Amino acid sequence: MSRARVAVIAWIRQEWFWLSYVVIFLTSFAVLLVLQSAPVFADPDSFYHVKMALLMRDQGIIREFPWLSLTTLGSDYTNQHLIYHALLIPFVTFFPPLIGMKIATVVFGSTLFTVIYWFLRSFGVRWAFAYPLILLFIRPFTFRIALAKAPSTSLIFLIIGVAWIFRYQLRRLFVLAFTYVWYYGGFPLLGVMAAIWSTVSFLANRFGKRMHAHRFVDNLRALVRPRGEVRSRRFSPNWAVLLVTSAGLAAGLIVNPYFPTNLAFYQQQLFNIGIVNFQNVIGVGAEWYPYDFGELAANGAFASILILFAVLGIVFRARAQSKRSWALLVMMLFFMALTLKSRRYVEYYIPFAVLFSAMSISDSLAGISRHRFMVLARGFFGQTRWLRYALVGLGIYFAIGVGFIAGRDFAGEMRDLRSGYRLDELQASSTWLTENTPAGSRVVHSDWDEFPLLFYHNSHNTYIAGLDPTFLYQANENIYWTWVDITLGKYSGDVYRAVTETLGASYVFLTLDHGGMQSLITRDGRFVEVYRDDEAVIYRADPSAEPA
Repeated sequence: MSRARVAVIAWIRQEWFWLSYVVIFLTSFAVLLVLQSAPVFADPDSFYHVKMALLMRDQGIIREFPWLSLTTLGSDYTNQHLIYHALLIPFVTFFPPLIGMKIATVVFGSTLFTVIYWFLRSFGVRWAFAYPLILLFIRPFTFRIALAKAPSTSLIFLIIGVAWIFRYQLRRLFVLAFTYVWYYGGFPLLGVMAAIWSTVSFLANRFGKRMHAHRFVDNLRALVRPRGEVRSRRFSPNWAVLLVTSAGLAAGLIVNPYFPTNLAFYQQQLFNIGIVNFQNVIGVGAEWYPYDFGELAANGAFASILILFAVLGIVFRARAQSKRSWALLVMMLFFMALTLKSRRYVEYYIPFAVLFSAMSISDSLAGISRHRFMVLARGFFGQTRWLRYALVGLGIYFAIGVGFIAGRDFAGEMRDLRSGYRLDELQASSTWLTENTPAGSRVVHSDWDEFPLLFYHNSHNTYIAGLDPTFLYQANENIYWTWVDITLGKYSGDVYRAVTETLGASYVFLTLDHGGMQSLITRDGRFVEVYRDDEAVIYRADPSAEPA
């Protein structure tokens, strides 16, 4: 080996502390950049986020949302992504807005993988460098992170918060909790993480100090403080974590540009949409429907394998598990339960599954040095020549399997992310509406997921439903079902009166795949076609026309 090569290797080893972070960031950046290379967005909400960043840049904080005045957002609007939209402003300003959104998504996603590495390394987890790279090729997680939305940056907040919870860094935790409320509507998750840690730590302290495995009665009594025991005057740090986190979240709600209307908004967003969900009543987004357990285990194969290794470690070395491992196990199970109810939570389940597995496997190997591990491995593998051959074959088979799964999942992500909404989709028809209709006039459109595209290309008009159909359903069920029946071509009443009076609109916009709606409109005779292209058709309500 040449001296130059030796010198380079020595330098890398010496500087690996910071070089490893650069490698993780750049590797993640390259993978996510490839996934973002297609000129489409897989989720229409991306257009909404770009538009909000542009509006905030030009007008400041948006306190009202007249574009969906028929929904609850018309009266109780809260920008639950306030800081996220603020962070997007430089990207949508220095680049073409939609391209800037893609670049921001790559940067935020790469930062998330780097933060995950920081989390594992800061707690001394073995092989910390490998886990973010494994996570990068778990299809359901990377797909969600590659969507041009807020989940990647939300997870940055949550994982840093968990690290500070584990370390009892209360001042930082309070500031993070406060900021999290302004950043993302999923902020209660930080409170749940604090509650899980406080409970697990409390129980672990009680069991660890006073439990006797062979006496059932003592086990129960160990969980209850004896009456005669003098209570410490110092407040337990376990419950201090929960109190500080809750105080920070409460402060973020109250010291807020949207207070007090944000309380009604979050009640609807977090409880009615996030927990209760009306998936059995109305048509909600696909992400709110359940995830089959077998499908989840298969799609997140790498995470499932890691969990299996972690569970085996717990079985053989349960006493070696730290409080952090037990807490991460409960956090993982919490997110698994949410994911089985609504598949959108997979973006939380997968990373917490990997964090738990990494921490637990590292705990299971505690006390076994690298040298000792290699000696044991050589002793085991070297028992017979045929055993060595079998193990080498098994290793090759495993490597091929890992490569196949990684390649399959990456190819699947590429397909998923390329089958979305073109950057210029509905732009021509939206431009016509901007130039040929009165400002603020309402447009009946053919589906609620068209709103983000129409809103991005045309904030000149207002619309019926968007972001989530629950907002319209809870504002007025009669208006909701009238609109739905029209879009499905099933409305049996006077469609002209329904459009102009019930919905208060003068224009009807529909994409060409809504044939039933188009037949309903054209049969009435009082709607005049004023625009058509290969994507959509627009009708104007004409009061002077005779009904058919």
